[in-house]
Amino acid sequence: MQYFFVRPFFRQSLRTAAQTIVYNLLILAVAIGSLSQTAVLLGQDNEVVEPARPALRGSLVEDRAARKLIDAGEARLDVDETTKALEIWKSVIERYPRSRVRFTAHLRLGKYYLDRERAYDRARTHFEAVTTEDNRDDAQRAEAMLNVGICHYWSRLYGKCFQVMRDVIAEFPVSPEVNQAYYYIGLGHFQQGHYSRAITALEKVGTTLSAEDSNNEKLEATKRFFIKVEDADLAVLTSEDSVDVICKSSGGDQETVQCFPIGRNVRIVLGSIPTRLGVPVSGNGVLEVKGGDTVEILYTDAHTADKTINVEVLSTVTVVGDGIVQIKDGAFVETIKGVVLGKTVNVEVVDADRDTSAGADQVQATVSIYRRKTDEEMETETADLIAKQEIPTADEAAQALVDVEDLAMFEDEQKIDRFKLIESFSVTLTEVAVQRELATRFNLSQEAATDEGNDDGNAGKQNPDDPTAAADNSAVPAESTPASSAIHSGVFRATVSVIRSGAS
Repeated sequence: MQYFFVRPFFRQSLRTAAQTIVYNLLILAVAIGSLSQTAVLLGQDNEVVEPARPALRGSLVEDRAARKLIDAGEARLDVDETTKALEIWKSVIERYPRSRVRFTAHLRLGKYYLDRERAYDRARTHFEAVTTEDNRDDAQRAEAMLNVGICHYWSRLYGKCFQVMRDVIAEFPVSPEVNQAYYYIGLGHFQQGHYSRAITALEKVGTTLSAEDSNNEKLEATKRFFIKVEDADLAVLTSEDSVDVICKSSGGDQETVQCFPIGRNVRIVLGSIPTRLGVPVSGNGVLEVKGGDTVEILYTDAHTADKTINVEVLSTVTVVGDGIVQIKDGAFVETIKGVVLGKTVNVEVVDADRDTSAGADQVQATVSIYRRKTDEEMETETADLIAKQEIPTADEAAQALVDVEDLAMFEDEQKIDRFKLIESFSVTLTEVAVQRELATRFNLSQEAATDEGNDDGNAGKQNPDDPTAAADNSAVPAESTPASSAIHSGVFRATVSVIRSGAS
């Protein structure tokens, strides 16, 4: 009897012990799992907290090879091999992900998709890759950011366009892209029907000069001369106030230009005056100059930072002009693109720099006659050029991951002149009197309220009674020079004969 009762009790004890062991093992497994999860989380936290390492910089060899491919792609694009050009630029991004030249490849691809295919989303992707902080070229970043905004504009996402353009203005205030940013902001408001805001933005186009433009102290004759004055005291001016600036030419002309603020609480005023070649007449609203003149711009600072009053600030610019050469018809009216053997050729040169006196000035020019080279001559010169230059071997090209064809073919072709010189001679051109009239130009009156939120629908209407309507002195009468025998046109003409020669 005792054995009967002891045996079940012993079995029950064994069962209890086994269950206890199983429970302890389960608890231990759960604890180990929790510890492993905690270690993983700690590892993730450490990865997040750990500062990002800067991207490795590409070597000079990679940069040089990448530039070669960029040039090769441009050469392919010039000969309308578009597919090959895109492949080459994409290969730069794939082969040299650490080279700074990859940003140039992104720019080329973005411009292609924007200008030619109108694929705004694809173009924007490439432009955004250039705007990253890894790119230390501010000029590239400003250009790419501007193009991002342009992509938004053409996609009719005007809100995003405004945001990107304002970022361009804030981050790159002295970049020439700022003028384009104001321009597209104005166009966006115009598309939305916010004409008052559009005028406010478009008025600021041209108010930003790059460092290169600011140091370019030149006045192009016969073009409108713009004056920009920046002074902290000018921030108190209203839209109806103006600042007088005196312009004096070394030839004897003196004109007063009214400059008006470009907005509210802005320390910049702008003014302009037309210029022309001619006899100086003071006070007629037109600045008469001639080649080689200098123009002094005099502004009186009423109150300076060192508590000095009425200080004259002087700036000097030089009168210049771009030379233009054209072949004209018999009446010197229309420009023609070809000449006929056995006939005369009318040559015209327009250059304000060479109008230095009241008489008929003269200039010297060289007339050259060429013929297109034959295929045999081109092949011979190409072979000679390749023989003189060192072409990289296949091993050297493979080491730099460069295609030999892309390096050699296009660079050598561009250096070969496709035309052969037949004859060259000098010709003298004489200045002639040309009758010109200054086009009368009217400006919109400046709005009294320039707040972007003010859109009363009356923007763009001109008030003839408002004295500020001629803010830039642009309401100019037709040219009325005094009776004089002086010749100030900057136009030089000559006639030469083209005769067939027996020499080839």
